[in-house]
Amino acid sequence: MRPIKLTMSAFGPYADKTILDMNDLGQKGIYLVAGDTGAGKTTIFDAICYALYGEASGSIRSADLFRSKYAQENVPTYVELEFLYRDEIYVVRRNPEYMRPAKKGEARLVPEDAKAILTLPDGTVISKINEVTEKITETLGLDKEQFRQIAMIAQGDFLRLIMARTDERSKIFREIFKTKRYQDLQEKLRENSGKLGRKYDELSKGIAQYITGIKIEETDPNYEELFDIVKKSSKSSSISSVSNVLDKLEQINCLDGNKLKDVEKDIKQYNKELEELGKTIEKVKQLIKLEADIKEFNTLAEEEKKKLEELHQLYKEQEGNISRREELAIEIAREEEKLVQIIKYNELINNKLRIEQLIIKEREDKDKYSKELQKNEVQVKEISELLKSYNEKAFREELEAISEEKNKINESVLKLNSIKSKHKEYVSVISKYEIALKDYTQVKSAYNEINNTYMNAENKFFDEQAGIIASKLEDNKPCPVCGSTIHPQKAVLSEESITKEILDRLKKDKEQKEAEYNRYSQEAGLIKGSLINVRSLLIEESITNLNISLEDGVINIEDSINLVENSKELAEKIYSHIQNKDKEIKASVEKVKKQDEEFKQKEEERKQKEELLSKCQEQVSNIKESITRIDEKLIKEQANLENITNNIEEVKTGLYNTNLEEEKNLYKQKKDEKDRLDKAYEEAKKNYEQAKTKCDNLDGRINALTAQLKTSEKVDISLEELLENNEHYKGLLKKTHDIKERLLIKKEANELTYKNIKSKHLEIEDVETQWNMVKALSNTANGKVSNKNRILLETYVQMAYFDRIIVKANTRFMKMSAGQYELVRKDDVTNKQSQSGLELDVIDHYNGTKRSVKSLSGGEAFKASLSLALGLSDEIQSMAGGIQLDTMFIDEGFGSLDEESLDNAIKTLYDLGKGNRLIGIISHVNELKTRIDKQIVVTKDKFGSKAEIVA
Repeated sequence: MRPIKLTMSAFGPYADKTILDMNDLGQKGIYLVAGDTGAGKTTIFDAICYALYGEASGSIRSADLFRSKYAQENVPTYVELEFLYRDEIYVVRRNPEYMRPAKKGEARLVPEDAKAILTLPDGTVISKINEVTEKITETLGLDKEQFRQIAMIAQGDFLRLIMARTDERSKIFREIFKTKRYQDLQEKLRENSGKLGRKYDELSKGIAQYITGIKIEETDPNYEELFDIVKKSSKSSSISSVSNVLDKLEQINCLDGNKLKDVEKDIKQYNKELEELGKTIEKVKQLIKLEADIKEFNTLAEEEKKKLEELHQLYKEQEGNISRREELAIEIAREEEKLVQIIKYNELINNKLRIEQLIIKEREDKDKYSKELQKNEVQVKEISELLKSYNEKAFREELEAISEEKNKINESVLKLNSIKSKHKEYVSVISKYEIALKDYTQVKSAYNEINNTYMNAENKFFDEQAGIIASKLEDNKPCPVCGSTIHPQKAVLSEESITKEILDRLKKDKEQKEAEYNRYSQEAGLIKGSLINVRSLLIEESITNLNISLEDGVINIEDSINLVENSKELAEKIYSHIQNKDKEIKASVEKVKKQDEEFKQKEEERKQKEELLSKCQEQVSNIKESITRIDEKLIKEQANLENITNNIEEVKTGLYNTNLEEEKNLYKQKKDEKDRLDKAYEEAKKNYEQAKTKCDNLDGRINALTAQLKTSEKVDISLEELLENNEHYKGLLKKTHDIKERLLIKKEANELTYKNIKSKHLEIEDVETQWNMVKALSNTANGKVSNKNRILLETYVQMAYFDRIIVKANTRFMKMSAGQYELVRKDDVTNKQSQSGLELDVIDHYNGTKRSVKSLSGGEAFKASLSLALGLSDEIQSMAGGIQLDTMFIDEGFGSLDEESLDNAIKTLYDLGKGNRLIGIISHVNELKTRIDKQIVVTKDKFGSKAEIVA
């Protein structure tokens, strides 16, 4: 990865947009970032790291502090980095969350959300913050922490590179050297070992549970021996005891199988005996039942024959009435015909009366409709004469005049409402500006006070710094600032000193108050602009629509001091005219309202008359139709009446001097007599036939049973003896079945137990073999072998890469330390319980000792960390398809080197820069400024910082 162009806007100390074209520094070599303390040198590296990962390069800066305090509020804060990776160009842009002015002209600040945009080489754009960070991490193969330790040694962080623990360094190597597959293998082995162990325990518990379920009885041979085996086996699931249990259980099952065969023979014999007894008992019962049935049927037959004789006599008596029944049938037919003619005559009389009444009613309805028709025709004539008196043209002209007056009033109302709205807005803005002006004055006073306090403290603090440094200077030793070994005139400390903590606190208070002051100033200015704009619009509209004149003194608003009072006076004057205009409009509205009501009343009267005329005309038409329908109906009903009268005369001739009620009574008497005789005959006949059929059936049944009794086989033994023998064999059979059931339950349970134990036994042998093998592999891969260093499989693989990195690092470290120091991987571990394998020791070739890198001094540690970072970068570059790092950044650390070490370090970096790598250095050491030609020079003034490339 190599930066091509870096753009910073309102970022850190850089108030304006700052563009650094990194191509001007070349594609290899080293360059220096120089400038005063606090000017913003480290911010350049912060910007690169922030653009890539959304965080600063060091651990003490956070993204929410990146907004420049020097920038104008309308200048956006963002960082844009264009970089080259594997010969492809990527562009990433980020901005943190910060406050900016509202975009719609409101005098307030609103938050700008944090954003990130990444443009890939193929033009694809990613615009979500997390997705941008994930894509860059995936592309570079490094996350933010790994990037800081490999490509960017941040200020104060160089010691972390050489003093990292095994677990910390392992995480970095995992991404760089793609060793996660070894970690996955470790986890898979640990997981499989755990699963097999749990499965072995489950199988062991299962076997023990099955053993406790074995069923044995005291009657079994060798019961005591078997009971002892089961008791012991239920407490142990070892392979040997399980085999012994299986042998004994197989013997029990074989013995119980033989017992079941004997029991089956006994059951078969008992069932055969019971079957023979059952047949004999059934024969005896049938003979007894036949004799009882014959006796019962003979008694019943004698009783039924007596009844049959009686019923036959009754049947003969009813047969003698047949001539009387036939005579009654003829008489009833004649009476029915006469009744039909009487009923027809009565119906014709009723119809004649109904039609005569209907004709009378229709004639009355016709007279009533004729009177209503005459009344409605008179009313239609009167209303028609009245409607002719209305003038249609006058109505139309009056309506148009009222409508025109309404339009004028509506237009006036709209104009007045517009003025009212602007007047309300004007009064509101006056109030806001008055409050904003007051707040601004108070904040400005407070800011001036705290700013003076801070400036005095800052001057005093910097005056003291020289005294602090001078108090530690020694003759013939270099000054940490200028490097001089001669100190002719040292600065002196004053009695009252300002600490860095006090100054930082005052600075923070001052910056907070300054931000508040700027915000209030901007808000007041925005409100003032809004006030002037609204005032102008209100005056223009008031002059046009209220017909008022405003004096020049009122309109002049250039004097800011009297702006509020002048605005209030103008508002009151316009408000007075608004009230007057309101009264005029209300009076016009009342006048038009009265005219409108009078017109509507006239119009309503006219419509009512028209509706009444239409209704009367409709009623006249309906009445005429009704009269026509009545005339047609009268003609029809009169014809019906004549026909019915003729029919009455015809029927009346055949019914001379006949009484309807007498005929009905006579008919009923004859009908009742015939029904009674018919019923008595049918009942006597039915009863006789049923009794005869029953007697015939009984004789047939008696004959059949007698024949069956004669042919049945005789039995010499009594039923009581047979039943007693049957109960005896049933008892024997039940007892034998109980024995069989107990043996079956025992045998089936033991056979199932044998099968389950056998299956689990075979399975547990296989699981135990697998578990022993996988557990050994897991313990080895996860560093759990007893009395061995806790080195994981992944760590073991990473150790090979680490050894090559150390070899490459020592080529620089030996050179920078003049051959005194050499880095080696720590191989002796005091705590075998902790993860190890990737820690560092250092060999001191001057005294032949080996010790921890933590014992190195500040300068030595810097050289070691720089060498290790360069070695790691070399190893990555040498790997085919590995992570490509063409750039390295080093922030400070050179001030801790003596003259010889500094010279060796610079030579090492120059040698490194001869390859295809670009190294950036931040340092205050003056000698570096003269020895490194390519520089990014950072300058600072009261308006912020600027940076430019000098090459």
